[in-house]
Amino acid sequence: MLQQASRIRISLISCMLGFGLIILVSNIIGKEVTVLVGNLLYTPITIALVALTAIMVKKFHGKSMHGIAWLMFLVCASSWFVAEHIWNIEELVYHENPFPSTADIFYVIGYAFLFLFSIYYLKIVKKAITRKTVLIASAISFSLLIPSIYMTMETNSDIQGFALALAFAYPVLDAIVLVPAIIGVILFFRGEVNLLWTLMSFAIISLVGGDTGFLITQMNNTYYTGHPIELMFYYSYILFSFGVYSHIKIFTNDKMTYKDKESLR
Repeated sequence: MLQQASRIRISLISCMLGFGLIILVSNIIGKEVTVLVGNLLYTPITIALVALTAIMVKKFHGKSMHGIAWLMFLVCASSWFVAEHIWNIEELVYHENPFPSTADIFYVIGYAFLFLFSIYYLKIVKKAITRKTVLIASAISFSLLIPSIYMTMETNSDIQGFALALAFAYPVLDAIVLVPAIIGVILFFRGEVNLLWTLMSFAIISLVGGDTGFLITQMNNTYYTGHPIELMFYYSYILFSFGVYSHIKIFTNDKMTYKDKESLR
């Protein structure tokens, strides 16, 4: 089991380094290449996430609390898959600015189901979650929300209407999903959660970091697809995928007893 976890970590690190190298090289070559590569990189990682999550849904057959949780995460992954490809089409085919666009509707839907998944899955370790842990996670999340809202209000920008509403909405959504993620990280340092929830928690944190960077670069008109800040989004998908994959490996390990598998959920 330890060897399996070690292999997963090595593969994860290699994948993240590979994506980082691709973005670095494309930025050196030029912005046109970077935009193309930046868009295309979303295809394999979103397909992988949807496929892996579908496998988990099939294993639980949509039954029990675990089955419902994975169904919710499948909706999240599928919604973001649609969003990323709407973005790609808007930018690469129609040569239009994809923010704001229909893609944002699917991004927002994904956030809602990610939060529901997090709540369902944290119920499994609810005995380890104290009131103090929840208060600490909420306080950290709220403290990060305030600067994001302030930047949105104070930035001299031409963004108005729906785009401005989204600029306010994303920090709020980030703050909401960040609470269970921080709880997961706290439990990780206590040694009370498995590899799945550890990777899921760090994936959410990476997502929030990407959204914050996206907000800042959009407001000062320096953002472009493939910008180095985009790595946070890639890493989020990669961490989510490896988290799901690690769980699949647990439930396909015939050497583990049913009781062992239950304890790792």
